[in-house]
Amino acid sequence: MTALRDPCAPCGPFDEINRAVVLKEKKMKAYREIKTVFTKDFFELVKLEGSDPGAQMKHTLKEQEIGQHCNEAEEDLDTHDLEWLKLALGINEKKWQEYKSKVESPVH
Repeated sequence: MTALRDPCAPCGPFDEINRAVVLKEKKMKAYREIKTVFTKDFFELVKLEGSDPGAQMKHTLKEQEIGQHCNEAEEDLDTHDLEWLKLALGINEKKWQEYKSKVESPVH
């Protein structure tokens, strides 16, 4: 007697394709979410431009936050997606590194 195959069980090459599609979808979702965070950050940064001390302090804090987001993006995205993100945001490598340098080092 032959056992019936579970219709929900993995089915060879199609299972691999499905896994690849799901992985790609997750990567694209992460990319879009990160890009949205940066877009919001830069919008807020422009709004904070001003000469009064309160605005300057908030501007500095926002730049530090952007630097932290740069670090997080480097952890979450592969090299190719990270380069596309910088291109989409109009940030060159020098400016990216400037934002990262504004992140305060943790005190030990």
